[in-house]
Amino acid sequence: MKTKSRSLVYYTTDLLNCTEDIASAGHAEVDIVIPTVVNIDNKIHTNFLKTAAEKYPVIEQHLSLEKHTLGKNSYVNVARFGNSKIHFCQMFCDKNTRHRNINYIHLVNCMVGVRNFCLQNKEKRTEIHAPKFGTSCSGGRWSTIADLIQDCWQGLPVYIYRDI
Repeated sequence: MKTKSRSLVYYTTDLLNCTEDIASAGHAEVDIVIPTVVNIDNKIHTNFLKTAAEKYPVIEQHLSLEKHTLGKNSYVNVARFGNSKIHFCQMFCDKNTRHRNINYIHLVNCMVGVRNFCLQNKEKRTEIHAPKFGTSCSGGRWSTIADLIQDCWQGLPVYIYRDI
C-alpha cells in the first residue's frame, strides 16, 4: 500500500522483502540501494539496522570491520539475483554526543554520496528504497529529512517505507 505526502511516496509494506521481490523479478535488471542513518559508534543500532543485520549478517560483519568517518558512506552488497543487486548503505551522520545526535551537514554529504553511487552505472536502473531514516534514535526532524531527500535525490526513483 502506498500513500503520498509532500511529493514523497510512502509504502507500508516490508522494505526488505519488497526489495528482494523487485530484484528477483527478473524482467528488468535493477540495482537497489537501501540507505539508513548509522551511528559512528557501531554498538548503537536502530531497529531497522538490527532487522536488516538479522536478514543479511554481512551487514553486521561489515559494520564492525571498518573504521568509520562522519559524513561518509559504507556500502555492502547484501544480495544478488542474476544481474540485479541489493546494496545496503550505512550513512554515518549520527554521533551520540549531544541532545540532537544527527548532524545535517554529514547527512547531506552522505545523501550526495548515495546519489553519486546511483548515477555511476548508467547502463542499469538504480533505485533508492529507504526506511523513514534519521528520526528515532538519531533525533532528526522528518520534515527536514524529507526536504533533503527531495533536494539530494531529485530525479532518482525513491521509495520510502513507513514499516520495515
